[in-house]
Amino acid sequence: MAFNGSGTFVRLYDWTDDAANGIPITASRVDGEDDGFATGLTTCITKDGQTTPTANIGLGGFKITNLAAATATTDAARFGNVALVASERQTASASATLDFVLDTTNFNVHIFVLSNILPVTDGQPIYVRVSTDGGATWKSGATDYEYHTQIRKSNALTYSALASQGETFIRATNSNGNGAGEGANGTVTIISPTAASFQHIHGEINYFSSDATALLEGCACTGAYNGAAEDVNGIQFLFASGNIASGTIDYYGIRAAS
Repeated sequence: MAFNGSGTFVRLYDWTDDAANGIPITASRVDGEDDGFATGLTTCITKDGQTTPTANIGLGGFKITNLAAATATTDAARFGNVALVASERQTASASATLDFVLDTTNFNVHIFVLSNILPVTDGQPIYVRVSTDGGATWKSGATDYEYHTQIRKSNALTYSALASQGETFIRATNSNGNGAGEGANGTVTIISPTAASFQHIHGEINYFSSDATALLEGCACTGAYNGAAEDVNGIQFLFASGNIASGTIDYYGIRAAS
């Protein structure tokens, strides 16, 4: 019988019981027991690579450690081989803000993917702020940020823009609608936030506006935290007024090339 299907090895006989019950040792019983041992050992994975698994192997929540670097597309990748890593997802539900602490140990580039972000209050732009103390506080000084946000509308061939050299936020969008299907979709990226320099933040976000005709708008935002040349380790998303009704923001990190 060998293994019972749940990983437990099951013997055919118990020699102590046989002796107590007067059952003699026979070649057929010994062969049966030894055949079970042989089947069990053959089922096991050998450490020198002689055997190949024939089914998926569950690790019970444990890790494979000390894995060699992958060199082929069919190799398992260790954490250090993976360039783009999904780090965290936050889902809004009448949320005042969505806040993220940056994993600056593992990632050099931090990308935030906005999916169907809707304001509770119609016509509100998305603001971005940063933290230098792991999200304990958020920078909001009168001149902490500067930005230039280009606005593209589906009913125009010309562009408009919003800009400031001294603000309490980075304005990433113009006027977001809060109707069904009007949510904001796009990305916000911050690169090398621990470079102890004035941090640049880039955004590309599309949405339907709060206009009566619900125009498609796209905003390309270039912003910077210029309160001080210091490490940034947190980023916050909010609307100018009112809560974030719904939507998700996914945080992805990219490792620096080694």
